[in-house]
Amino acid sequence: MPGDVTIFAIQGEDMLTLFEGCTGKVEESLPLVADEVEALVKGLDGSCISIGLDERKNRDA
Repeated sequence: MPGDVTIFAIQGEDMLTLFEGCTGKVEESLPLVADEVEALVKGLDGSCISIGLDERKNRDA
């Protein structure tokens, strides 16, 4: 088991309406998150669009 586990999630824009596919904003964010995951796996300093859980907890408080 690795020492660190990173979970990436994309918040849904409209979670009450069901339809096939992603909303435009979610669709736009997929390549950005994929780039971030790739940079993390390769050990590179990639651009970071995600918000860490600690930061989110402090922001929502």
